[in-house]
Amino acid sequence: MKQLNKWYCILFSAVLLTFCIVNVATPQKAFSDNENRPLAQFPMPSAESILSGDFMTDFESYSTDQFIGRDFFITIKAGAERAAGKRENNGVYFGKDSYLIQKVPALDLRTLSTNTAAVKKLSSLDKFNIKVALVPTAYEIEKDKLPAYAYQPVQRDIVSLTSSLFEQSGVALIDPYPVLNEHREEYIYYRTDHHQTAYGGYYTYQVLAQELGFAPYRIEDFTVREMSRSFYGTTWSEATLPDIEPDTIYLFEPNFDISFTTEFIGENKKLEGLYDLEALSQKDKYVMYLGGNHPITKITSSLQNGKKLAVFKDSYAHNIVPFLANHYEEIHMIDPRYYNLDPVAYLEENGITDVLMLYSASNFASDTNLFKISAYIK
Repeated sequence: MKQLNKWYCILFSAVLLTFCIVNVATPQKAFSDNENRPLAQFPMPSAESILSGDFMTDFESYSTDQFIGRDFFITIKAGAERAAGKRENNGVYFGKDSYLIQKVPALDLRTLSTNTAAVKKLSSLDKFNIKVALVPTAYEIEKDKLPAYAYQPVQRDIVSLTSSLFEQSGVALIDPYPVLNEHREEYIYYRTDHHQTAYGGYYTYQVLAQELGFAPYRIEDFTVREMSRSFYGTTWSEATLPDIEPDTIYLFEPNFDISFTTEFIGENKKLEGLYDLEALSQKDKYVMYLGGNHPITKITSSLQNGKKLAVFKDSYAHNIVPFLANHYEEIHMIDPRYYNLDPVAYLEENGITDVLMLYSASNFASDTNLFKISAYIK
């Protein structure tokens, strides 16, 4: 028996040593396509980092991120948890009809109050016509697909509270919920991603157009092109279930005469049109819409109507703004997560008076970057 235990110890040690050697010998990966995030790199030791314990903390992150076969083991873990009857993995619910639905954070009253105060401060300058659109996520519209008792009306509470906070401020609140709820049986949210599909973007645009003062184009005014049938988005990256079918990416192409140029200000990069078709060859195919996240994205159309719109936004805006672009000579998309200069000065320098805050309801209540708007207002 002792001899047998000895061989078990030798075998276990050999396997562990082999894993360590292979792990060290395998080149580091800088980015995980599967998880859509940068991976921890090998930390350079120093006397200070070793004594403080930071080196071991960073080394643990490195070992976890660079572990050989990481994606395989994550997938095994997610499948095992679902098989064991668990309702979620990494903040993603296992929904009906193969929907992977992102959980929403609890309502953060402090952040919501800070963000509404920033918008009201911008409005108090009396220089801009400001509207705020809070787009519900799949958690709200597809709530019938959530596990039993998982749903809480957090996003409806956010809309209600935001409305009350904007009372008598001159800021108009736009709520696409009723229209999106009417179309909930259609393919308006991805099953494997937290964004709307192009169809969801179109129905949101219909609501925005009416509130912004113009008639929206009909769906028949566009040719709907299927761009990819192999899109696995952010919620799939978190849940990583192997048997989930990929999503389909669509593009709405105008049947009328109009053209666009999309510039990424300060980056010496632009697109001819509204779509980065090269992104269809990568994992995060949602980047196709307006080239993904940038500090400032300027869209110039062939229209000559003098109309300009600034959109403070999160990524929910990316497949909605292409519809709005059909009505403006210029649209300036500002992402407060990445833009750290004076946004008010930018609006004034570019002659912009119409401003749209376009966010998912959850992000508007949790984004800690909107305060930058008021920080530059004396």
